[in-house]
Amino acid sequence: MFIKILFLISVPSILFIGCDIDGITETKIPEVVLEQNSVAPIKIISPVSTNRWKCGTEESIVWESPVNVKRVRIELYRKLSLQRIIENEIDNKNIYRWKIPDNLSASLNYSIKVINVENETQFGQSERFTIER
Repeated sequence: MFIKILFLISVPSILFIGCDIDGITETKIPEVVLEQNSVAPIKIISPVSTNRWKCGTEESIVWESPVNVKRVRIELYRKLSLQRIIENEIDNKNIYRWKIPDNLSASLNYSIKVINVENETQFGQSERFTIER
């Protein structure tokens, strides 16, 4: 039995690997291929799932973002539902001090979303965290 391994590059950034076993060729194609035009996401540092924030207090929303992100929008979600826009458009400083409104309902299911206003496909969403009354 004769086994020959072939390595072929067909499209930039996609590797096709083939095996030729006794004249039978099988090609395996990767299942996941990143789009060439994908943008780096925004990563939320705070809040995290262990945070328990109280209405009426001031907390820091913190994120990391690529240098191309100049201005951001910050949104508050409860489960999958937008509850409010915290800031519609602010300079990206990777931190925002937020005074939590007194009229929010207590829930374990809040999350923060930070969005690049110039490219809304570039965003980050926090883990679900708790807001208490």
